[in-house]
Formats: sequence, C-alpha cells, structure tokens
Amino acid sequence: MSIILAYIAVIVIWSTTPLGIKWSAEDSSALFALSSRMWIGAVCAYVLLRVLKHPLPWHKEAVAVYFSSAIGVYAAMLCVYWGAQFIPSGLVSVLFGLSPFTTVVFAQLFFTKQDLSLWKIIGMSISFIGLSLVFIGDVGWGEQYIQGVLAVLLSVSLHTISALKVKQLSSDLSALSITTGGLLVSLPLFLLSYWFTGEGLPEPSARAWVSIVYLGIFGSVLGFISYYHLLSKVSATQVALLTLITPVVALVLGLWLNHEHFSALLYAGIGLILVGLLLYHFESKLSPSLANT
Repeated sequence: MSIILAYIAVIVIWSTTPLGIKWSAEDSSALFALSSRMWIGAVCAYVLLRVLKHPLPWHKEAVAVYFSSAIGVYAAMLCVYWGAQFIPSGLVSVLFGLSPFTTVVFAQLFFTKQDLSLWKIIGMSISFIGLSLVFIGDVGWGEQYIQGVLAVLLSVSLHTISALKVKQLSSDLSALSITTGGLLVSLPLFLLSYWFTGEGLPEPSARAWVSIVYLGIFGSVLGFISYYHLLSKVSATQVALLTLITPVVALVLGLWLNHEHFSALLYAGIGLILVGLLLYHFESKLSPSLANT
C-alpha cells in the first residue's frame, strides 16, 4: 500500500467514524456496538491474514506490540464510544484533532524528545484556549456533556500512547499483523467488560447494524492497517497531521447527515483549535527552536 493511498483511506475512515459510532449505538449500547464491531473486525483481519499468508508471530517482542496496540483498540475506543453518547460526532473528531499536541507532550515525557519551535508553542496555546471554550460552549447540555468531552480527551491520550509505543516496538511487523494481533488480544477484554456490566442482548436498528458492520470492516481492519502502515513509514507526529483534515469533514457530515448544531461559543472554540493546528503544522522554517531553552 502506498503512503498516499493509506493517507486517503485513513482520512475517509476517520472522518466517517465519529458519525458511525453515534449511529451504531442506536437502540443498543456503546459497549455492545463497540464489542460487535471489534469481533467483526477481528474475524475479517484474521481471514485476510490467512488468505494473504501473512505471519502472525507470538514471540515476546510481537506480544508487546499487540498489547501496545490493544491500548488503542480496547481502552481508547471504550472511552470514545462512551463519551460519544453525550457530544456531537463532529466535536469528537475535533477533539481527536488535538492528537498532534498530545503526541508531542507524551513524546517529550516518555519517548524521543522533539524540538518545539516558537510557532508550534503558539499553535498549541491557541488550540488549548479553543479547548477551554469547548468546555463552556454548550454548558446548557449539562454535566454529561463535560463527561463526554473528558472521556474523548482521555481516549485521545490513550490512543497517542498506543501509537508512540507501537512506533517504538514494531520495526519488523507488518501493519496487518499488528492489526490482527491487537484485535485478538483485545477480544477477551471486551468479553470480560460485557460480562462485568451484565448487559443483555439489545435489538439495534438497521442503521445501527450497518454502522457496526461498516466500522468493523473498514474502521477496525482497513483503517487500522492503513494507520499502522503510516506509522511504520513516517513519524507519529506526521501521522497526526491527518487530524487537521478529518475534523472539518466530520463536522460537515454531522451537520448534514445528523443535523448537529453548535452554539456560537463552541464554534469559536472549534475555530481556535483548527487555527492552532494550522499554525502548528505550517510553522515558519526560520522560527527559532526552543527545545534547549
């Protein structure tokens, strides 16, 4: 798979995933929708792996990669599915747009340190001002709105940690192997979660089932394969550039297909986040490095 095709696939899938998450939980529950999606994804990934005769090693290093992947497959996805119940799908994508910043922060703290130019710091600051407006932009929605935003932000952090760790460990594993291994490691965790909550079997709507199947095949297989392929070819921060495009597309889809509306203050917050991302990604090449100051 070429890098350009992988970028296109991830943009399309990530742009439609937030709305798919909202629709997949209709007349059911977030946990059922997520678990069903991942089971479908795991079966499809395993079949594809066997058809293409890809290896699925289980040596110590490979298992470490699969468990690192499972942080994103299980923990991060559980948070975003829960939080997406309480906030618009477009806002979910905008909050994931902050992943370049969390990538830099966690890389500085736990992985390879990266240079921070003046424009990058300004961009991050503007986006975090926008994030503060997001928190107060629709307070009329009540406490669950804040809980939803916090849950998605936690998901972003977990997703970032997973990406950085996989990038650090997965030099000799294919994207398909990482995807399949991460899904297989995650499946028992979904079963345990379902058993622990004691949920029964719901009756999802037809649109919910279509969304679950779509996310299972494209979101959990093609999306993850494309994503991990990019991680193996470019830096985690460059992969995070995708989040500059997907929030805009997701917002349009939410407005058009799900009739989502935002307050003026929330639009201002979203705008500042996107402006901050633009400054961050298109900084001047002559800007001074502040990494060692």
